[in-house]
Amino acid sequence: VGENQTLPECAKPSPPKKTDEVEEADVHQVDSSEEQVFFIDTVDTGEPPWRVTLKLKGSEVDFKIDTGADVNIISKKTWSRLGNPTLRPAPRVKLTSPAGQLKVLGQFTTKVEEKLEILIYVIDSGVDSLLSRAT
Repeated sequence: VGENQTLPECAKPSPPKKTDEVEEADVHQVDSSEEQVFFIDTVDTGEPPWRVTLKLKGSEVDFKIDTGADVNIISKKTWSRLGNPTLRPAPRVKLTSPAGQLKVLGQFTTKVEEKLEILIYVIDSGVDSLLSRAT
């Protein structure tokens, strides 16, 4: 390409991807007319994850902060430690991961630190508690 010539649009290089914006765990929502599908995938950045301990139902819960997550999740074990709050069905919600589909036991709403009300999905596995970007 000469000095005063420009590259055609299709020949221009793509901007570089920013690797410093990789999240510890990503949760993505996939559009579906019948159900809501969320994908959970952990990315190892070599850095320790951001964590926060919050009080739910009078008990402290350690959460991994995930700015890419669309939903808050806790394990069945953590849910039991909270006193088994009443779960509402979540029949149209699917959570999947690289290991396959996660079993959603239900959902409940609770206050965090007696201030902010959040929706939490309970998963039948030993997953790490995730706090979403919306929270």
